[in-house]
Formats: sequence, C-alpha cells, structure tokens
Amino acid sequence: MSFFDTCCMYFCSGLSAFAVATLFFLGAVLLNGGGWYLDISEEESQTSATACFFAGSIYLLYLVFCMLRIGSSNKGEQLDDEPPA
Repeated sequence: MSFFDTCCMYFCSGLSAFAVATLFFLGAVLLNGGGWYLDISEEESQTSATACFFAGSIYLLYLVFCMLRIGSSNKGEQLDDEPPA
C-alpha cells in the first residue's frame, strides 16, 4: 500500500501546485482590472480577487504539508499510516 501513498502524495502535490499558480494568477488578473475577462463586474473584482488569494493560500498550505510528507517518506522513515515492516 505504500506505493499508492507515495503516488497520492505526488499527485496531490502536483494538483496543489497547479491550483496555487492558477488561483494567484486569477487573483492578480482581477486586481489589475481584468474582471471583464472573467465576466465579473468591476464592483465584485476586489472581493473575487481576495477569494482567489485566500483559496490559493489554503492550497499552498496543503502543498507544504504534502511536500513535508514526501520528504519524510524519502528519508526512509515510516509514515503513521503504514503498517510496521
């Protein structure tokens, strides 16, 4: 089962990295007057950009957690959810 754990950690890390980049990019677009591109009114652009940055920050925390877990599994340490060898 450890192959699937490692595979899931790498998949979640990749997915989180993509989400962080995309959400921060969309937040920057919204802050710089690009609401027309995303079909968001000018009044709602600031709120939408804040939501993008907040969601991107959550994904960033998850990415850090996954990378720390990958780092601990690469050191040969046993993870909590793996049965003893």
